[in-house]
Amino acid sequence: MYFSALLIFAVIAEKTVNERQFLPMGEGGSYFLHIGDDTLEITLTDFIITRDLSNAVDYESRLLINKKDTFSVRVNHPYSYEHVRFYQSSYRSLTPFYFCMEDTLKLFEGQTDTLQSVPLTFLEYDPVLERAAIRYNKVLFYLPVEKEYQFMNRELYIYPGPSEIGTVLEYVEVRGHTILIIIVLTMVLLLFYRTIKRK
Repeated sequence: MYFSALLIFAVIAEKTVNERQFLPMGEGGSYFLHIGDDTLEITLTDFIITRDLSNAVDYESRLLINKKDTFSVRVNHPYSYEHVRFYQSSYRSLTPFYFCMEDTLKLFEGQTDTLQSVPLTFLEYDPVLERAAIRYNKVLFYLPVEKEYQFMNRELYIYPGPSEIGTVLEYVEVRGHTILIIIVLTMVLLLFYRTIKRK
């Protein structure tokens, strides 16, 4: 009975201290996950939905991490990368935005890419104020959408594109392993002690 209670406590403790977050992703630019002192750069290279008649029976996200490692995350097939686990949670409709300034850049909310050789991050779109929050050259700007705007001495035009199906990943930063290991070792020692005591 005590061992069952300890095991339940161990699992609850591990789940409680883990950091969880949902990440909607569209194909294209990079997403940056800040995990402790580390930063992971993730790009969705392909999202595949397998259908049986009209129902989705499986979906898979193919990802590039830190521009060198590729992996896939499928339903019921999570992937562990260092101290992070990725789960295929769901999928949904996402709206890309186009940033036109000589070059044209397509970004979903949260994505980063380079425009005129300078990193641009599309943070979010505010539909009430009809403006996009961006970080360009490490400076935060709020820019109007679907209006020409003088930006960095050039004309910039931002407009939404047609919605696309994107993935929703759940990533879990695993922090509870130490607690789990300590509790399991304590259970083993208690079991060993009880076995010796009976003899």
